[in-house]
Amino acid sequence: MHPFPYDFALEDLSGRVVDVSTLRGKTLFVNIWATWCGPCRIEMPSIDALYNVADTSRVAFLMISVDDDRDLGKVKSFVSEQAFSFPVYTAAGPFPELLRVRSIPTTFIVSREGTIIVRESGLTNYNTKAIRALLEAR
Repeated sequence: MHPFPYDFALEDLSGRVVDVSTLRGKTLFVNIWATWCGPCRIEMPSIDALYNVADTSRVAFLMISVDDDRDLGKVKSFVSEQAFSFPVYTAAGPFPELLRVRSIPTTFIVSREGTIIVRESGLTNYNTKAIRALLEAR
């Protein structure tokens, strides 16, 4: 598939900026979502369950909200109310073209070598044996 564009930054919900290029060498689970997206909200518990069993020393989860910047409080409230453990981010500057997806949720799984090995749009259950094996093998 395509190489992943690491040349962008994200900001977590506490305001800490993360340079995505520092995650090279890890498998990435990248999910583009928004609080107003019903299918996003439905699939998030399966992603949280996956996050809770994943080896986060080898796999980085980038749950990227595309809510309007003015709705950051709404994003924080939603994540807190749902008690999700995965880290949530917003764009901290220009977003790579590849990640400006037409529909959400969209998820990418990126190998340690930086190749996109999965691109899935729409509601999906990610807490499966196949996805866990894929994350462990990469």
